[in-house]
Amino acid sequence: MNLRWTQRFDGNSIITAFDIEYKNKSDTWEFKQSTRNISPSINQANIVDLHPASVYSIRMYSFNKIGRSEPSKELTISTEEA
Repeated sequence: MNLRWTQRFDGNSIITAFDIEYKNKSDTWEFKQSTRNISPSINQANIVDLHPASVYSIRMYSFNKIGRSEPSKELTISTEEA
């Protein structure tokens, strides 16, 4: 699954990294997987360990010198059958 995004408001401080968290839709965020420390110059990431015929929730955080942002709105995606 390839994700792409557009940077939004940076809190008046340059964004230094992004984290993406994802989980099976039926799980809690306690059991999440993550892709961490994504360069802000890339604006895309590839999630490779998703199961076929499954539904996932995805959210992102950005980081700047002030700290971590609130999570983005959740994105729900479905993977195709194998």
